[in-house]
Amino acid sequence: MDQLKGKVAIVTGVSRLKGIGAAICKELADSGYHIFLLIGRNMIKKCLGALN
Repeated sequence: MDQLKGKVAIVTGVSRLKGIGAAICKELADSGYHIFLLIGRNMIKKCLGALN
């Protein structure tokens, strides 16, 4: 994935912190991607805390 480092990934379906969408976001962020994720309003603080 190094050739895509610094690119933007759009991930939908990040509604659970232990779901596949969250796992994909974490893996991509760890690989150097900038993440644009779509989540429900009630999950914003939880997801941001988990991804930081």
